[in-house]
Amino acid sequence: MELTTWNLPVLALRGLTVFPHMTLTFDVERPISIAALERAMEADQDIFLVTQREIGVNAPEEKDLYTIGTVSHITQILRLGQSSVRVMVEGRQRAHLRRLWQTEPFLQANVEAIPEEPSSEAMRKSPRTEALLRQTYALFGEYAEQAKVSIRNIRRDFNNKLERDEELTEDDVRREQAKVQKHTDEYVAKVEELLKEKEAEVMEI
Repeated sequence: MELTTWNLPVLALRGLTVFPHMTLTFDVERPISIAALERAMEADQDIFLVTQREIGVNAPEEKDLYTIGTVSHITQILRLGQSSVRVMVEGRQRAHLRRLWQTEPFLQANVEAIPEEPSSEAMRKSPRTEALLRQTYALFGEYAEQAKVSIRNIRRDFNNKLERDEELTEDDVRREQAKVQKHTDEYVAKVEELLKEKEAEVMEI
């Protein structure tokens, strides 16, 4: 079986874990993490998200990170100030951290995809599997609602920032707010479409 590897910027998560097919919004403040996001945005917007073992470690090295993480796609990023950004990601593929070969100015690693193992017919039809599928179905709905709330919160924060910008005219503010609303509607529609796709996949199992 052919293995897939990537060289990707890495964002070490503190107290968070991202799974495939999961959408999550969180704030980022560490310079190395913001630099990793910026590097990912310059390429294909993919980034490796992995949880660090100790929350208090501010400059993590390879030994400070768990070996399993998720290759994720950055769907939205908003700068909140000089030293913080809010980012929305979508988990794509579980991967194994092979080597963290760069720590400055941002983390970068070689990671290897973890193939999804096919399940047997008996496992798919077991009561435990059916219960897990129902739970998964419900969780997809909860994640979708949380994602839509996060998107609208980003819209609110950005609109508030526009209204406080004294260099913008009222027409400028209205024009930019219209653009923000358009993007908000597009991302909400994308979340709803993703939810339908994942619900269909669960029903087919």
